[in-house]
Amino acid sequence: RKKKKKVFLQCGRNFGKSHLMSIAAILYAIMHPRSRVYIIAPLRSQAYEIYWASGLLESMIPRDLLLDGDAAYNKSELRAFFKNGSFIKVEGADNEDSLRGIKPHWVGRDERQAWKKEAIDSMEPNLLAHQAVCFDIGTPPDRENHFTDDAKYFEKEMRAGNKDYFYLRQPTSSNPRISKEELAQIKRKYM
Repeated sequence: RKKKKKVFLQCGRNFGKSHLMSIAAILYAIMHPRSRVYIIAPLRSQAYEIYWASGLLESMIPRDLLLDGDAAYNKSELRAFFKNGSFIKVEGADNEDSLRGIKPHWVGRDERQAWKKEAIDSMEPNLLAHQAVCFDIGTPPDRENHFTDDAKYFEKEMRAGNKDYFYLRQPTSSNPRISKEELAQIKRKYM
């Protein structure tokens, strides 16, 4: 709603990142006719499980906004087609060369901490074609890497007042559906 072009969520497991990603992708597709919307995870099989096989994406898209009948979904391409000419495609970043040709209007990069830097770099020039909105989500990694570098940059830009940037960091415990007692038990196990 506030027209942020660069969104970065660094949140714990079970925070609801994939749900937020789905909502943001669907809203963009609805509000911007003829838009190319991509949700990309590190692996195509992972993207398939999170968004397609689970029914997450399909259950969230109002059916009356999609094309009629079988034309609404291309299951082999993992693509949903809207009546307004937009589509949402679920993809993997495991073949970075395949990312060079896409020119999205909106791209969601899930589990971004697990992406290869080469896959991110191969996409960057294509994002300029339509001034793509980037929605990056992931959990804090075990060690510093390109993900943590980007998180620091996004946070710095947002704090400096750059209206294109939004950064949020939240722990798993902020999800009210997660048992605080069980989460504490898991933490004790790994300390």
